[in-house]
Amino acid sequence: MTDDAPAPQPEPDAAPALAEPGPEPALMPPMTSPIAEATDDQWSRFVRTMGSGHVDTVTKSYNLGIFRQGMPTLEALGIVRNVRKGRAPARGAYDGAHDVWVGDWIPPHSLDAFLRDPALQYRLFERNVVALRELLRIAVRLAEMQGDCAGA
Repeated sequence: MTDDAPAPQPEPDAAPALAEPGPEPALMPPMTSPIAEATDDQWSRFVRTMGSGHVDTVTKSYNLGIFRQGMPTLEALGIVRNVRKGRAPARGAYDGAHDVWVGDWIPPHSLDAFLRDPALQYRLFERNVVALRELLRIAVRLAEMQGDCAGA
């Protein structure tokens, strides 16, 4: 590539990783890992990997924010209720022309506030990862118990 060649442009729905400068405040420096098995450095790298959007990202499928969280996840995390398939107003990469998961924001939360708050997005992502980790631990224990019963 020569110096005067234009830089490659990202796909319309693509967004830079958290480590790249963007319009939103960065979530780095290293964070404290909420998972005992992961060092702070490992957790920080995981967060950077998972954070593929910008704070104000709205994808074609209506996933939101830095971590592209969907309405069912936001409902499980307690900031949205009454999640259902429907159409939302066009915003970002979502054109408003097809059904997606939508929901009612529980005050004081709102779509606009969520898309301006990287700290909230991170806290919700962290809570979700910790909850999913615990569900995985339970599933593994159940599978082990079933294996013990099958061998009896």
